[in-house]
Amino acid sequence: MKYLISIFLSMLFFHSLTFAQDLKLVEVESNQIININADQSWAIVKDWKSLHKLVPKIVASTSVQGKGLASTWKISLVNGASITEKMVYYNSSEKTMSYIMTATPMPIEDYTAVIKVEPYGISKSLLSFYTSCQTATENFDKIKNTFKAFQETYLNNIEKQLP
Repeated sequence: MKYLISIFLSMLFFHSLTFAQDLKLVEVESNQIININADQSWAIVKDWKSLHKLVPKIVASTSVQGKGLASTWKISLVNGASITEKMVYYNSSEKTMSYIMTATPMPIEDYTAVIKVEPYGISKSLLSFYTSCQTATENFDKIKNTFKAFQETYLNNIEKQLP
């Protein structure tokens, strides 16, 4: 029995080493100038309950607990899956936030995102959305393209949220 346990633990250790070596860093950044001022842009960006309006083909709804740094949210996706995220940095005066995924059906690890809003001239703002995570090499292109499309859709729809 000891022999079988030893073999099992050795196989488990070898598998974890093999998997860890196959992970590849995915980094995606999108930037966009928006024709609304930074305060208005920030008000839209920090409202996680309205995420479904920014990416309606992906997000069905979002339930939020807490505010700012203490917040977490669960995103219900259109396909029936869900994602849970947690704010790890929040600075309203800098109009910057960073969050992590704590649960996801996607084949990724160590997901972190940063969203920043900056004034751009008098009545415009520059929005930056950065994402990083790790995934298996065979998933790299799909994950990178998925996050790039999400970011671009998100940023393109911010301006449309004004009445």
